[in-house]
Amino acid sequence: MHVDKAFLTSKVARRIFLLFVLCAIVPLFVLAGLAFNSVNNQLAEQAMMKLRQNCKIKGLEIYNNLSFVDMELRVMSAQMKESSLGSPAFNPQESKKNSDIPFRALVLLTGKGEKTSLIGNFGELPHLTEEEHRHLDKGRALLLVLGDSKTSPSIIMARLIESDRPELGMVLAEIEPSYLWGTEGDSLPSDVQTLVLGAKGHLLYASTPRPKLSEEVLARITRSPGSGSFSLAKEGEEFISGYWSLFLKYHFLTPHWTVMMNQTKSSILEPAAHFKKLFFVLVMLTFLIVCLLSVILIRKNLVPMEILRRGTERIANGEFGTLLNIRSGDEFENLGKAFNRMSQKLKEGRTMLVQSAKMGAVGQMAAGIVHEIGQPLTSISGLMELSVMEKPPEQLQKRLEMMKGEMERLVGIISRFKNFARVSEGKMTSLSLNDVVDLAYVLLQHQLQMKRIYCSIEKAEALPMIVGDKNSLQQVLINLIMNATDALEERKQEKPSIQVRTFLSDSNVCVSIQDNGPGIPKEIQERIFEPFFTTKKAGKGTGLGLAIIDSILHQHKASIALETKVGKGTKFTISFPLSPS
Repeated sequence: MHVDKAFLTSKVARRIFLLFVLCAIVPLFVLAGLAFNSVNNQLAEQAMMKLRQNCKIKGLEIYNNLSFVDMELRVMSAQMKESSLGSPAFNPQESKKNSDIPFRALVLLTGKGEKTSLIGNFGELPHLTEEEHRHLDKGRALLLVLGDSKTSPSIIMARLIESDRPELGMVLAEIEPSYLWGTEGDSLPSDVQTLVLGAKGHLLYASTPRPKLSEEVLARITRSPGSGSFSLAKEGEEFISGYWSLFLKYHFLTPHWTVMMNQTKSSILEPAAHFKKLFFVLVMLTFLIVCLLSVILIRKNLVPMEILRRGTERIANGEFGTLLNIRSGDEFENLGKAFNRMSQKLKEGRTMLVQSAKMGAVGQMAAGIVHEIGQPLTSISGLMELSVMEKPPEQLQKRLEMMKGEMERLVGIISRFKNFARVSEGKMTSLSLNDVVDLAYVLLQHQLQMKRIYCSIEKAEALPMIVGDKNSLQQVLINLIMNATDALEERKQEKPSIQVRTFLSDSNVCVSIQDNGPGIPKEIQERIFEPFFTTKKAGKGTGLGLAIIDSILHQHKASIALETKVGKGTKFTISFPLSPS
């Protein structure tokens, strides 16, 4: 089809298509990019917050576990104290069986330095400082970390059997790591790495094989003790880290521990990564939808445009009356209807112009005939004068005088017709509207009498002068009176009448032409001044009369008003501005 070809070659089509694509794809990319970045940032922030919360939860869990170990040591110390006072002997196996806290080793150290292994094998005992002894003397538990950063440390807790009697000795317990760090039943995701750091960043616990902590990470934790989060890159992979400090100085005389959790950024952003995979499919789907919609819209616009172009070419080639069939349901359909009306009007106008040309030729012929008739009439008038001068009989003389009077009246009518038919030079002069009315009436008087239409003339006295072209204004009045006679002839009134009245109204000189004809229906009142619009039968009117009147009055800066009522008649009122004095 031609439309498909237009879609490929038309500049308008390419511009619309490009505009559609840019308006759809570019905002889509921008919005998707902003949304993707926003989602990434929100996921990262949520992950950091969640890691900090998990670190705090894990830290409180470790602290509670240490508190329970301390409470268990208190109970054991009380039992050992009662045993030393003669109570039943303290049974560590039975105590271990009843306790929920697992110990790797449990040792009783007397005041004399004697060591008794109650559970397991303890190994070398730690050497306590004076500060640590003072802390134990206050009745508090002492927490010790044995080992170096290269090996898994042992967590030892010590407590005096009785703070007031150091000679009774102390009990030392090595805590089972799985209990202390809470690794059993841990609900954290598998990709979350949990670390517990001791003094100077020594690694106490790691949920994965021993990781390497960079100086940068330790420096960040040192700079902002307490809690925090940050991003880090390690071995080509990005991590989100959160930490929380567990302060143990007051209760256990050990520097604070730091619980740290790491999670890969890829796992955190996995929902966004999934969206990223679907984004390309979404873009392609959107692109196809935009292409489809743009093609549909382009076709919907180009088809009517192409039909209109072909129609205008046919009109340009003289094919008036060409009708277009546009069913687009929008303004193009209205434009097609307007085009059809224009085409029909052009066809009617050409017919009217041909008819007007014929009428013009007839008018020229009539003017020539009038001119030719004038010469014989002049001769006949001269012969009548000669006959009167010869003193014929009285009865014949009266007839000759009557014939001479009628002949003079006929010559006057022919003279006025020739003046009216002469092309107007368009000269604006000061003139009397009453005189124009008289001249028009004289030309139409015989026709009105033949059609038995009564015409009354009411002229206001001392009417101010107006500025205008006499012949043009005479044509206006003749056209309006002729239209009134045609309307009266169509209705066939018993007493058809036309009233022409001049008067002064609101500093305007006015003339009105009123008939008692059928009136003008409301639906065509707004169209009567359109060129080629007529309600008369074919061959009787061109539809140019009122359009010419409107044009002439516009040149005279005059206005025309219509008053009509169906079944009652029509009245046209023309208002002229006063002539400047």
